[in-house]
Amino acid sequence: DDKYTSFKSENESLRMDSITNMEQRLLVLENKGDRRYTSTYGEDGASKDAVDGLKTQVRQLDRMTGLHDIRLAEVDLRLDCNDITSYDGHIIWKITGIEQRKRDAVSRKTLSLYSPPFYTSKYGYKMCGRVYLNGDGIGKGTHVSLFFVLMKGEYDNVLEFPFRQKVSFMILDQSSERRHLQDSFYPDPTSSSFKQPTANMNIASGCPLFVRQDVLE
Repeated sequence: DDKYTSFKSENESLRMDSITNMEQRLLVLENKGDRRYTSTYGEDGASKDAVDGLKTQVRQLDRMTGLHDIRLAEVDLRLDCNDITSYDGHIIWKITGIEQRKRDAVSRKTLSLYSPPFYTSKYGYKMCGRVYLNGDGIGKGTHVSLFFVLMKGEYDNVLEFPFRQKVSFMILDQSSERRHLQDSFYPDPTSSSFKQPTANMNIASGCPLFVRQDVLE
């Protein structure tokens, strides 16, 4: 974790230095252009071309910065998933940095989060949770949406499908009031979400209107 934090900080510093340096060069050239540019030819024309070239480089750097941030978010998620596996059909999923995760969801940088995989038993069904902190579908922008995802498991060929076990979601209130939020459903046996997975994950199914965001805030 310390190595990752150091790597992340060094990359952030290099990125900001590059942006600052390019913005300073752009400002100098623009100021020079304001004082001296009178035509699109000669030395002043070359100055304008240099400004335009730097502007293009800044836009390209902004795009690269966005991709870099997305990759860092994905690494954060993978680190959160380390060493968490359950074989009793239950998982307690603690999402860290919830405020930043919510901002990432609103900005569409990371729309949803997946829980670590867990199992109904040691040789049972494999599954995970999926949450949209800014909502999905009919809950987009107003609710937190929670979904169940059936995953392709090592022992699917000896299990019965479609999956029929009751699915329950709960957001645990960590205050002294203990006002937990809960919802449950039974799988629809005709839905492709609960048939034997052929890809890594089936289509998620669950509660797009699990809880209003203002209730949590």
